[in-house]
Amino acid sequence: MKREETIDYHIKTAWHAIARMYNQQAMKYDGTMSIGYALLNISSEEGTAAMKIGPLMGLEP
Repeated sequence: MKREETIDYHIKTAWHAIARMYNQQAMKYDGTMSIGYALLNISSEEGTAAMKIGPLMGLEP
């Protein structure tokens, strides 16, 4: 089976294209997709403790 015939290949290439698109947009503001995602997880009304951001982003169990 060729790699182009697997579903994993198509998911990986689609995600790579999406990540590049978001990073290109973020570069316009001297940032990255990761920084933008972290900022989206901070509560603008109450703030968010640094130790709570990781689990919100799925980085810790």
